[in-house]
Amino acid sequence: MLEIIDEILDLSHLHWPQQVFDAVVNCRLLLNWEIIDRFQRNTNASFSLVRRLAEAKNVGEIIELQAAHASNQFSAMIRQAEEIAVLCLTAAVNIPRLELRAMWGSLIR
Repeated sequence: MLEIIDEILDLSHLHWPQQVFDAVVNCRLLLNWEIIDRFQRNTNASFSLVRRLAEAKNVGEIIELQAAHASNQFSAMIRQAEEIAVLCLTAAVNIPRLELRAMWGSLIR
């Protein structure tokens, strides 16, 4: 994923400002798709829990299923937050750099 952001933000051949704006928009769209992907995974996990709850034979099994699901979702939430934070920080760090590169060309690396 970080490679895609780096590819989007490689503006050595572009001119200021429209292309920089387009790169920022593409980066935002990529982040949105990543967030949608996480939302889809979480929704699928919830529907999977509902299916397993419907098949549960007693209250003890229901409690076990819910506890396992809560633990898994909490771990997934932390992992997903870290992944999204890395993507956002990578984009945020590179956007000012690409603006300067677009304005001043090869003088800035």
